[in-house]
Amino acid sequence: MSNFISERVIGMRSAALAVLTGALALAFLAGCSDGTSNNSPPGPKATAYVSGFCADADWNETPCYWRDGVRSPLSVMGGATTGAAKAITASGGTIYIAGYSDMDHPTACYWAGGTRYDQAHFSEGALCIAVDGGTVYTAVNNPYLTSPEDGSTNSGMYYANQTRADNLFGIGTYVKGITSIDGSICAVGQNDESRASYWLDTSEEIIETNLHTGASDACAVYSFGNFNYIAGSVGATFSEKPCYWAITLGAFRTDLDIGSYYGEAVAIKVVDDVVYTAGWYNDGVSGGDSPCFWEGTERIALPKGSSDSQATGIEVLDGIVYISGWNRSGSVIMPCCWTVSGEEIHRIDLPGGANDSQATGIVVVME
Repeated sequence: MSNFISERVIGMRSAALAVLTGALALAFLAGCSDGTSNNSPPGPKATAYVSGFCADADWNETPCYWRDGVRSPLSVMGGATTGAAKAITASGGTIYIAGYSDMDHPTACYWAGGTRYDQAHFSEGALCIAVDGGTVYTAVNNPYLTSPEDGSTNSGMYYANQTRADNLFGIGTYVKGITSIDGSICAVGQNDESRASYWLDTSEEIIETNLHTGASDACAVYSFGNFNYIAGSVGATFSEKPCYWAITLGAFRTDLDIGSYYGEAVAIKVVDDVVYTAGWYNDGVSGGDSPCFWEGTERIALPKGSSDSQATGIEVLDGIVYISGWNRSGSVIMPCCWTVSGEEIHRIDLPGGANDSQATGIVVVME
């Protein structure tokens, strides 16, 4: 692939690209006309679902989702005081969300159509989710299963519905993304040497492939055609460079533009052979991390406040790019979304809690 990397930072128009609030923001978030006319009933429209969590004044976090900007809480286990929704997807008209309820230790779970299905105790709950043939797959990480004497060694694994798979990804692994096509499971993350890796479960064994020879990270995976596309970075903390890999007969890496300093791609989607990734970059001059997405290798900056902000998820439908994330407002982190249509970019601030709250993923469906 070409090493030529271009940069496009779209300029702001003070009025047209201002942060939207209220009904106008939600209407744009929907992404298209509702199809009404004088003689026809309303037709399907693009509806955005966003996963996340909100913290109250006592820092108790509640798992939730936003439907076109309207927040709804998700249930937690009896006795749990906190929880979070970490990832979201859709299949067959049903919304699926991965996360956890927090008791003595976070208990991994997923919600299907709003109904919670509990799994087991894990250090960070279920971090990602995929649905294939009616089976729900979630990836989890657990230090207590493989090293109960001190709980210091993590082991990545996955669940099919509420049943843990027999094959583990290995002691010292950390899984961040999962996908499945016709029952073929692929997961991505870091191995025990802090290198970006992906794993295939052949049902007989787990096959691990390193994506990079040095420090690196794999954050998300998306299947398109015969390829698995993986978003991540190469390099150590504070020097990481965003990239994605296309996995076919080999692992082919494409580096993404950040201008200078460091950054990471944490979400990925492929539409019409175009690879879209979302994440953040730090140029050393913009007041902390800045949110962005890449169309191919071309970086598009997203509007933020005066401090840190990151993008966490990406969806593309009918030429509109939808991105979830968070933006620091004063001392508090607040959830938000961005929509990109042509050269128009809008940030939509979502209702959060009294303390740090985040939007962790996004999916858009026609309803």
